[in-house]
Amino acid sequence: GAQPADKVEAAARAAGLDAYLAPLIRADALDPGFAPPEALDLAWLDFGAGDRLDALLRDVVLPALRLGGLVCLHSTLTNQATRDWLEGLRRGSSHPLVADFGLEHVSFLEPHKRFQNSITVLQKRRHGTDVFEEPIWSLRP
Repeated sequence: GAQPADKVEAAARAAGLDAYLAPLIRADALDPGFAPPEALDLAWLDFGAGDRLDALLRDVVLPALRLGGLVCLHSTLTNQATRDWLEGLRRGSSHPLVADFGLEHVSFLEPHKRFQNSITVLQKRRHGTDVFEEPIWSLRP
């Protein structure tokens, strides 16, 4: 059957933007043999990884993510287990992922829905001694 990546590619083709879309990786990142082929700009993760999410982020996704890259986590606000995970992350530098990768985050809620109604976006801002800083392209607003 069709995978979400197929829909993304079809939408990009329909909009004439497919030339700008990097090849999408179709794989199970929890497979022990999985290794991203190159640095990632964006990773979309469903919270189905459950209690393996920290290991998946620490060992696979965040090391492969470019500085400034984004991780989108689906359904993080209104489920007790995922909210507990998010609250741990919100404690800041005491959380190992925040300390090691300088993660910043923002969450969005779709209040008109009861389930599958939120997303948290993480940005990797540090890896080792390397720090991400946005470039300044203009001097005036």
